[in-house]
Amino acid sequence: MLGMPHATAPRLLLLAAVLIAGPALAQTPAERASRQLNREQERDRARDAAEDARAPQAIVPPAQVLPLEADRNSLRPDVGRPEASGRLNTGSAGTQPGLNQNTQR
Repeated sequence: MLGMPHATAPRLLLLAAVLIAGPALAQTPAERASRQLNREQERDRARDAAEDARAPQAIVPPAQVLPLEADRNSLRPDVGRPEASGRLNTGSAGTQPGLNQNTQR
């Protein structure tokens, strides 16, 4: 009788585990897959929300500043890739390269 309390503790733990795991074991494969999909979607949404929260917020200028920005952009020096605007000269005498010519030759 003295050893009895020690023997019932594992049985109670086993019974508790069966009662907790019982509903999980009674699920059909479709129910399990549906719940897993729902958990994965919630995890993905939480991760996306966390990434969006860490992203820098875009600064929108006030409406009265937009015309000034357009004027300022027109006064900037023309810097960039000349081939993007069609200003690349390949060395041909007086001819501009066409869109279908290979300018890498």
